[in-house]
Amino acid sequence: MVHENAVKIVTEAMRDVVFIVEANDHEYHALWAEWNRRVAWEQVNDGYFLTVGTIKRRPISVSIRYAIINGSKVAFYYGCSQLVDHKMIDDVMRSAFTKTHDNGSRWSHVNGMNFHNCINSLP
Repeated sequence: MVHENAVKIVTEAMRDVVFIVEANDHEYHALWAEWNRRVAWEQVNDGYFLTVGTIKRRPISVSIRYAIINGSKVAFYYGCSQLVDHKMIDDVMRSAFTKTHDNGSRWSHVNGMNFHNCINSLP
């Protein structure tokens, strides 16, 4: 069950974000190591760890961190609880973050393997 305030909290957390990337801590570091010499990458120390829902009283939590890449704020997120419901997290993220690129044809979201699409789509 998704917590009623989860979408509202994530929407506020994504207010000034232009692109989101599903990437855990290792993937984030690998992306930084690969890209930080090719783009202007500034780590933002603010972030969130929040519970977006529960299954049988067990929390479904997500970690969100940010970076300023070529002047644009990008969010990196992943399910970090012991029990992870990827569909629940995806539903919350899709409801909270609705920005698009390519003239509105594609959701501004990628996973770590497709991070180059994020870079190519930044303003």
